[in-house]
Amino acid sequence: MNALDSLTSRTSPKTLAEPGPDEAALAKILTAACAAPDHGKLKPWRFLVIRGDARARLWRQAYGFVLIGDGQELLEREMRAVEENHGCRAVTTVEYSRDMNIVVLGAQFGDEGKGKIVDLMTPRFSWVARYQGGHNAGHTVYVNGKKFVLHLIPSGILHDGVLCIIGNGVVVDPQALFKEIDELAGLGIDVGDRLLISDKAHLILPYHRELDVLSEARRGERKIGTTSRGIGPAYEDKIGRRGIRVCDLVDTKALADEVRENVHARNQIIKDSTLDWKQVYDQLLDYGARMRRWTGDVSLALANAMRKGERGLIEGAQGAMLDIDHGTYPYVTSSNATIGGACTGLGVP
Repeated sequence: MNALDSLTSRTSPKTLAEPGPDEAALAKILTAACAAPDHGKLKPWRFLVIRGDARARLWRQAYGFVLIGDGQELLEREMRAVEENHGCRAVTTVEYSRDMNIVVLGAQFGDEGKGKIVDLMTPRFSWVARYQGGHNAGHTVYVNGKKFVLHLIPSGILHDGVLCIIGNGVVVDPQALFKEIDELAGLGIDVGDRLLISDKAHLILPYHRELDVLSEARRGERKIGTTSRGIGPAYEDKIGRRGIRVCDLVDTKALADEVRENVHARNQIIKDSTLDWKQVYDQLLDYGARMRRWTGDVSLALANAMRKGERGLIEGAQGAMLDIDHGTYPYVTSSNATIGGACTGLGVP
């Protein structure tokens, strides 16, 4: 039995009461088990929880270099919860299969450090996907001293060979998307063919941004506090069955009719200025031409990937308290940021 198996044996009640001379060696074992699991092996990942007076120092040594935000507090809460159920054991193992897809989502109001966690975990997965929200998300990651701020594209784009997916549950502003792609190129990250956008994703158009600003202004002191980027109105059009999807950019005749009707409705609401539908239509044709190489059936692609055993990381935006159904309504976002949104927003079971 090696050192790691000895430490994680469920039959051993040994308690680490004092640091002792082997503390450094033990910390290395913990670090290897917790921070660098080997996906090449068939064994499940193993996470360790230590009891006794040596706990705090070992915990810092084992986890300190990967903690993000309030990670220390969260890990210690988990440790105490496990200890309450296994108080007589020095070490408890928590296992899960390496064959799982993993969802990283926020349990609060966003800004929990999801992007950094996704970036840390991405090398162990074949694909990373966004399933809801729009470019109101802001995931900041530092790599070799460079700052990357991602709003639409999943954080996995910073790793070579990883397919990044924007699901049907996301609302896409083409202008913001292309800006982000160009900024990444300027920082040495070539998106290439590593991006897949669902053909069922709805688009944010110029009049959505205008309607967002108007809606907030009308609320006065009761305003929601949106980013005024048109995300809410785009979801309104989606639910109202008048939205324009990525796939609609192919059918130019139907697209012209939809844009004409939507812009006419916008002009009835905002009477101070008149928007030219033809200008919006021509702009969408240009967007469609550039976006075509990245457009496809996300549900089918993910089904095929999972059938081949290629597992993925699903990246949430915002947090549970901003979920449209389960959050602090009406001060919420316009999509489902909780776990159910991952299924509907990607078309996977």
